[in-house]
Amino acid sequence: MFISIILIMFTCFVRAQQDDVNACLRQASILENNKKYKEALDYCTKALILNPLYDESYFRRGYYKFLLGDNAGAIRDFDVAIKLNPDNVDAHLYKASCLQKTGSNVGALNEYNQARKLDAFLTVTHLAKGLLGRVVGE
Repeated sequence: MFISIILIMFTCFVRAQQDDVNACLRQASILENNKKYKEALDYCTKALILNPLYDESYFRRGYYKFLLGDNAGAIRDFDVAIKLNPDNVDAHLYKASCLQKTGSNVGALNEYNQARKLDAFLTVTHLAKGLLGRVVGE
């Protein structure tokens, strides 16, 4: 009986904590829409304090670092996101973009290939968007 009560309380705590994580990520999205990437990044960090094992928080924080031009920091966050969820295609794609920007073309190619194995269409779309951005002038 006592163990059941502890399990129920723990489940409620974890659920409430995940609600707080989701609230932080929603706020980050609002800030992203307003191009306030530094502030969005801070909300992702708050989410990671609440749940350091949630790959989406690492991916989003890495994405904001990518947008701010911090490729090394973004790569570190994408690495953690991939370690927590190897099927996170977006983390592979943006890590590849960061590696490419830093001149690590072999590493970038490996990440693009990993992403392609997981979702070929999304990978081609990501690459096409990057090419179009360079042609049009992001």
